[in-house]
Amino acid sequence: MFSLEGIDHGLLYGLNQGRQAWLSTTMVLLGQFSGNTSIAFLTCGLAIACFLQRHLLVRAILYPLAILSGALVIEVIKRLVERERPNIVPWVVPEQSVHGFSFPSGHATNNALLGILVMGVLFQMKWRLGVKLALAFLILAWVLAVGFNRIYLGVHWPTDVLGGWCLGGLIGSAWLKLISLLEQPKAAATHSDLLA
Repeated sequence: MFSLEGIDHGLLYGLNQGRQAWLSTTMVLLGQFSGNTSIAFLTCGLAIACFLQRHLLVRAILYPLAILSGALVIEVIKRLVERERPNIVPWVVPEQSVHGFSFPSGHATNNALLGILVMGVLFQMKWRLGVKLALAFLILAWVLAVGFNRIYLGVHWPTDVLGGWCLGGLIGSAWLKLISLLEQPKAAATHSDLLA
């Protein structure tokens, strides 16, 4: 019979056996480019892009708040759960470069959250559907790669990553719902002006 602990251990052991020098180097770089500093810069860039589009001004203000709320929720859950990081395989990165508890994965959560927010902007654009779908696929591939990265490096259990994806998706979806409610009155006012 399968168990979450068995899946966690099996995946970590399996990836440890398949590690390659070139892939480990790539994974270390991916981990660095998907961390908090990168998320902050990308969020600022996204907020500026929204600010330049008049119909996305609400998002320019609320997207940074969404990312901050995600960071807060991650920290609260980590402190409540207090799950230790894996110690059954050697880490690819130095131990001093990783800190804090394991569940949920901050990288997985933050990148899933940002991915949801970017898709929220993407589908507001007047681009061809094929372009939107291609970009959405790239965003999804990035989020999946970041999650794989955390397991490959040995610093997170697979269920930390799965929990992070779910949490990031949930927080992002909640913020998009709130934003859609705030944007509706403006859309309704614009529609009534056109009818007047």
